[in-house]
Amino acid sequence: MYMLGTGRFIEDIDAISHSFAPLNELSTYEKTIMAENLGKVANDIFEPLNAIVTKVTSQDGRLKRYQLHGISDA
Repeated sequence: MYMLGTGRFIEDIDAISHSFAPLNELSTYEKTIMAENLGKVANDIFEPLNAIVTKVTSQDGRLKRYQLHGISDA
């Protein structure tokens, strides 16, 4: 499975999304659960995943993006 270097996180089905980029190559399992989860969101089913991230903020403290270190089922 090929995955582009960026994506979007949401905290709720109608929430504003925030960009992320994996810090390292994601495992096949991580890519699979993310792809399956995206399919659920496309069908209006929201099931959160657990993401290990680092916030990247601007100088004024606003969130710019997340660096993704890993992801697992909730």
